[in-house]
Amino acid sequence: MLLLPLEMMIIVLYIASESPQTFHQALLLMATLARLSPESVLHNIMPIFTFMGSNVFHRDDAYSFRVVQKVCNLI
Repeated sequence: MLLLPLEMMIIVLYIASESPQTFHQALLLMATLARLSPESVLHNIMPIFTFMGSNVFHRDDAYSFRVVQKVCNLI
């Protein structure tokens, strides 16, 4: 069980969407948490990918693409 509920991390993603750096770091943290609590991430995967798709892909830069690749690979 995680000490930080993943629902809170999803809220952070919504709030962090204004800052690309914070948004990327929040996504990478979510990916790392997937290794610690895969079931929790699995239950919250649709909001994560929906929001990631609507935000990250609009930036269309190499770093955002690498972040998405890493998140997908870790999850």
